[in-house]
Amino acid sequence: MKKILFTFWIYFFSLSLVVAHPHAWTQLRLVAVNENPANLKINSRDYGDRVVYPQLKLEPNHTAIYGLLFTMELDALSSAPILAEVKRGADDFWAEIATNFVEYNFFTKAKLNGLDEKKAQDLKFAHAISMVDIKVNEHKRVEVIYFAPFAQPVILSDKDYIMLQTYDPSYFIDMSYTSYKSITFSNPNTIPTCEAGLEIASPDASLVDYANSLPIDATPNDPDIGQYFTQTVYLGCPYTP
Repeated sequence: MKKILFTFWIYFFSLSLVVAHPHAWTQLRLVAVNENPANLKINSRDYGDRVVYPQLKLEPNHTAIYGLLFTMELDALSSAPILAEVKRGADDFWAEIATNFVEYNFFTKAKLNGLDEKKAQDLKFAHAISMVDIKVNEHKRVEVIYFAPFAQPVILSDKDYIMLQTYDPSYFIDMSYTSYKSITFSNPNTIPTCEAGLEIASPDASLVDYANSLPIDATPNDPDIGQYFTQTVYLGCPYTP
């Protein structure tokens, strides 16, 4: 975590008077890739292992999810110190960002049928990433666009779903979607159709008070405190909880 915080948010550590977690905010957008990624013709810089996507013959009412195409938009304060670096677009800058995303598992936990203790399965990502773009948008905010492939395509029946949480474990950074409309599918015309749901976190008041009391350089007592503040995404074709 420290590497990516250094890359994006190191300047926050000079703000010694600031208290309360989080200290940086990112808006997420997600495209669940429900077709062979080769069909997307993504122009990207690829890092890590080479991922080979098999040609699948799916049973009726089954859908394959190959991976997750994220857009992470930094807030204005987080973007400002690195605008020049982003515009320069150096290979080493891209590689550093890519390495950190892979190392920290894309800050994402994914489960198949995650609400059912008997059926739940952890889903693994490939040790690879396709960096599509790192750019400055029209609002002078930095956007990082990247594809996180699953180690194997996730095959969903019409009764299965994927449960996702994307967050910074320390809750230094808030990572959230504006609404469920920020989550789409690369192919909206599959049969069955795919749908997304978004569940908002509801941490108890004492946990909120504790997070609000943390100085910027503090390490939370719970190293995974961010999980209590994160949204949960559900992807199903067509079922979502």
